[in-house]
Amino acid sequence: MKDRKVISELNAIIKQLDSNTILKIPQKLIETLEENATFPVEYIKPDIPLEELKLEEETKEILAIIAYYYFCTEPERKEWDKQLEKNEELYQNYLRQKYDVNDLLKKEVESTKEDILDKQEMIIYQESFFTKVINKIKQWLLKK
Repeated sequence: MKDRKVISELNAIIKQLDSNTILKIPQKLIETLEENATFPVEYIKPDIPLEELKLEEETKEILAIIAYYYFCTEPERKEWDKQLEKNEELYQNYLRQKYDVNDLLKKEVESTKEDILDKQEMIIYQESFFTKVINKIKQWLLKK
């Protein structure tokens, strides 16, 4: 269902492009989109910018790929590649910080200490009535 919606959104957007731009896209791709576009997408109109449309994330991703391979010039691709590398580096740094072995072990040790402290409860020893009576008798006998 979602795939059909993405395909329909892509087809509707490509149909709204001018003919020179459409010629840059392989005919096989256009035919495949037209054959599989079955989802109604009336909300895609030429007077509304793409940024304002509520498109599926996959639609945006595929549009970016189409733009990269068929519409971008070589300098634009190089700039795009630099931006992708920068984003990947930021993401890898985020993952390194999030899953740093030292921090994970430190957190695990702290949580283990807390668990041990939580499990150690003070046990109050209560003598039964019978034990109290016997202990009183012992004390009384030892005094004499």
